[in-house]
Amino acid sequence: MRAVAILLGAAAILPAATIAETPSIIADSYIREAYADVSCQTFDQKGNGVRIDTVDLSRRKTPYVIDNMTICNAPLDQCASTRDVTLPYWHDEEGGLVISHITSQVFTRKYHGLKLMETYPICGGPDGHGPQFLYEGQCYVGVVSNGNHTVSISYLLGRNVGVDELTGYSKEIATARNILLRTLKLAVDTHEEPGADCLYPFHRRRRTEP
Repeated sequence: MRAVAILLGAAAILPAATIAETPSIIADSYIREAYADVSCQTFDQKGNGVRIDTVDLSRRKTPYVIDNMTICNAPLDQCASTRDVTLPYWHDEEGGLVISHITSQVFTRKYHGLKLMETYPICGGPDGHGPQFLYEGQCYVGVVSNGNHTVSISYLLGRNVGVDELTGYSKEIATARNILLRTLKLAVDTHEEPGADCLYPFHRRRRTEP
């Protein structure tokens, strides 16, 4: 888990001053309206050809809120079997899929013809007050795959209301699902731009040495 993340790699809360200004491209206009900045890292699982991009996205309206996405260039089971700490999903000892936490209930639904798996874990509070508000927030964690790429999103919904009271977050959940599906489509339909160090739709250009 990154030092900046509050819980389980889910959406994090950062003071605005700690968000670095980095040159970036967000290819999709819908996602670009939601986020002001992107920070990306790539992890290659040597020997099996699996590449994992982790993307931190600062919200345009509330820049201290950092949502997180991962893009893996392989089917879900192959990505999960890496047990990479950057992914919010993995296989347990029995081979079952865990999302976010071993105690999290996983909900499965058909969404635009794809199998979408979701959990709603407790996470850091939405006001950026620090570690003492570790359990004040409600997050959405979604995972979707089309057999070629697997994409996840960890998205802060707001204050913790419990899984049985999520109807008030219908709009936020729909936004997270749309970002997740649009990212999967772009990851498949486009190619990496020269000089970029992350897969579509998120790019941070590599710095060139003087």
